[in-house]
Amino acid sequence: MLFDGGAAGDVWPGGGGAWRAVPLSEAEPLPPLGLFPLPARLPAPVTARLAPREGLFLCTDGASDARNVRRDFFPLDEVVRVAARLREPREVVALVREALLRHSGGHLTDDVALLALRHEPCVPSRPAEREPEAHASR
Repeated sequence: MLFDGGAAGDVWPGGGGAWRAVPLSEAEPLPPLGLFPLPARLPAPVTARLAPREGLFLCTDGASDARNVRRDFFPLDEVVRVAARLREPREVVALVREALLRHSGGHLTDDVALLALRHEPCVPSRPAEREPEAHASR
């Protein structure tokens, strides 16, 4: 999922920006490698550039397929939309992880990997001023 911090100038929550989290692709995920033959027609690869403050949230199917005791699937999209409002990628992962464990009663039946990245523009620093070199006298 792609997420961003709203309109230009609204750096983080509280600035009034329109937070969003949207899937990068509507294609169905492929089955794990080796379990089934690949489909005759593969989905087109998705490419995108992250604008400043946009982020990317990636997870394995262990997160999207997690269920609670009533067998309800984990509401991953909803949780990521809430988590996208957080400043740090590690906070996004922590919120999704906590919600996932709460949903599943702390008992995950599949492995889960969660990764959040955010594009932070680099601000060039001024080159360090060089101190005058000491000259040895003869």
